[in-house]
Amino acid sequence: MILLADSGSTKTQWALYDGNNWLFKETEGLNPYFVTKEQITNSLKKNFSAYQVTKVYFYGSGCNSKDKKDTIAQSFRDSIPSVTQIEVESDLLGAARAVYGRKSGWIGILGTGSNVAFYDGNEIIKYRPSLGYILGDEGSGAHLGKVFIKKLLYNELSIRIESDFFNKYNTSISELLSKIYSQANPNRFLAGFSEFIYDNKNDSNIKSLILNCFDKLFKVQVVPFNQQNEPISFVGSIAFYFAEELKESAINNKISIATVLKSPLEGLVKFHVMA
Repeated sequence: MILLADSGSTKTQWALYDGNNWLFKETEGLNPYFVTKEQITNSLKKNFSAYQVTKVYFYGSGCNSKDKKDTIAQSFRDSIPSVTQIEVESDLLGAARAVYGRKSGWIGILGTGSNVAFYDGNEIIKYRPSLGYILGDEGSGAHLGKVFIKKLLYNELSIRIESDFFNKYNTSISELLSKIYSQANPNRFLAGFSEFIYDNKNDSNIKSLILNCFDKLFKVQVVPFNQQNEPISFVGSIAFYFAEELKESAINNKISIATVLKSPLEGLVKFHVMA
C-alpha cells in the first residue's frame, strides 16, 4: 500500500492506494513545529495502523530541516511497522511536484501559512526562509486573520462588521487575546477568521485589507527575486478562495498567475503513482 500526504498546520489530506482502489481521508495538521512527536505518532496509529502501508510520501509544512523530517519519519516507523520506505519533504516541494511535475516554475503556498520559491524541476531553490506567522507568512490565512483582528480591536472597521463578528463568534476582546497569546496553535486560530473575511470581502475596508496582505506577499516574497516577471502558481485554500483578489494584487505587482489549486493531492497522486 502507498500512503500520500499533504500536511499543513491546520489539516492533513491523505490518499491511500492498495493497487486497485483509493481511500481519501482528512485529519488534523501535523506540522512538527506545532505538534509533538507523540501527537503525530498517536494520530498515525489511530488512522492508519490497520492498513499494511509499505511506502509513504509525506509532504508537510515545517518539514524543511533534517530534524523535523526525522521526527515525521520516526513517527511512521513507530506507528506503522509495515512501512519500509518513507520520503518526507516540504509542502513547497509537494506543491511544485503537483503543479509542474518535472518541469520548472515559480511556486507558492497560501494556506494557514505561506511560502514562495523557484522549482528547477528537481528540487526547490528557496529565496526566503519560512519565518512562520509571527515574523512572516505574508498573505496567508494567519496573516489575514492577524491584520483583521488588529483592525477590529482598534475600531478601524465598520460598525456592521464589528457587530456581525461578535454576534457570529460570541466572544470578547479578552477571550480573543487569551486565545492568541495563551493557547496552543494561535496561527490556526487566526487563520480561522479567513472564512469571515471571505464572507465580507465586498466591504471596502475588508477588500483593502485582503489586497494589502497579498501586496505584502508579492513585495516581500516574489518581486525581489522574480525579476523576469515569470508566471507563478499557487496552491492552498487561501489562494483558491481568494483567487480573484490574489490575481488583482498580482497584476498590480506586474506578476502573472499561471495556476491556482486548492490542494496538491491529486497532482501528487499523478506524480508518484500514475506517471
